[in-house]
Amino acid sequence: MTVHRLYEVVLTGAIRVLRKQIGQLFGADDANDFNYFVLYENTLTKLRKFRRLIYPKIIKQSKQLLAYVKRDKLNPNQAGNAIKIIQHYNRHSMNEDLAMN
Repeated sequence: MTVHRLYEVVLTGAIRVLRKQIGQLFGADDANDFNYFVLYENTLTKLRKFRRLIYPKIIKQSKQLLAYVKRDKLNPNQAGNAIKIIQHYNRHSMNEDLAMN
């Protein structure tokens, strides 16, 4: 029997966070039973590679984002902190889009 597992959207915006369940189907633990991915510029990247592949690109675009990361002492190598950085980036980029319209 083949089991197909789809991606679940965890976070939407200019950068999306997706997850795919591994292991057991019921009673899944968020931290241990899912693989997390980042969808940025039509490329799906494992969340653990966010710091190396995506973070340098987005930090160049926004001094405000860099100030947020430093102020809150966020480590882009940690999954929870990477998601906070992505949330902040998405909020900021959405506000810029609204200001342009």
